[in-house]
Amino acid sequence: MEKRSPLQWFVAASQFISVPVMSLFYGYIGWKHLAEPKFFLDIMPSYIPLPEAAVWWSGLWEMSIAVFLLHPRTRRFSAWSTFVLLLVVSPVNINMCFDSEVCETLGFTKEDAILRLFFQIPLLCIALWHASSKKRSWQGLICSLLFYPTIFYFLTL
Repeated sequence: MEKRSPLQWFVAASQFISVPVMSLFYGYIGWKHLAEPKFFLDIMPSYIPLPEAAVWWSGLWEMSIAVFLLHPRTRRFSAWSTFVLLLVVSPVNINMCFDSEVCETLGFTKEDAILRLFFQIPLLCIALWHASSKKRSWQGLICSLLFYPTIFYFLTL
């Protein structure tokens, strides 16, 4: 049996924990898109066509990610789908930083919106970590360190 260093153990444990946690996270957010679309419609930039359909489809996309992330055979596909989804929805998060009316509607400050946008970067990194077939020690360490504060941030919203 291969002996792991404490750092290797931390990275392996973090990735093991991050998969079901991210699955729950995306499943819950996807469900919220369908059950309570008003929040998501309120943050939608006006230039997005068919905002109700965009909210509905992104919710289904997130719930699909949640399911497929759990199984090792579909995890890479799901993680890449997560990465693409985060890029696709980035205009919404960017819009929140520049549209004071959206911030007022949601009770956010501009700083809240910027912080929310910043935390999209760790989510993208974690998605790439789950998508990677090659386990790079530096990638695992960075994502392990980003995972815990990112989840804490979103749990406190």
